[in-house]
Amino acid sequence: PIDFVSENRADARRMRPPSTPHDDDHRSAAPGEIPLYLQERKEQWAREEEQRQREAGDPNCPAGTSLMPEHERLETLRVLRESEQEVRRQMARLPLTCETVSMRRRKQQVEAKLKEIEEAIDIFDKEKVY
Repeated sequence: PIDFVSENRADARRMRPPSTPHDDDHRSAAPGEIPLYLQERKEQWAREEEQRQREAGDPNCPAGTSLMPEHERLETLRVLRESEQEVRRQMARLPLTCETVSMRRRKQQVEAKLKEIEEAIDIFDKEKVY
């Protein structure tokens, strides 16, 4: 009789696992290095975060408003200062004592306009205007 069990055991000992010459090819980086696909993904996340922050704008910006461009802010400030000087000249032309109702009304109008201009200058004098 043939001893199949012994033969199978002997055959199993002689067998070797199939050798794959490209075993290490599945690695895209040397041990200890970050794989290229992870580096690229990290760069992509950084670009996406940068884009999101650019689109989000200034976190201090009130809802429904936008930051005024610097050149526009400076031009407005210049115009306001010129207006302030003109109103101050008008005030200087007013008499010291206002006796009539129309003179008092005129003086109040000039003072109100000056106050309004000064408040606007305070706003546009800030570094950021929304």
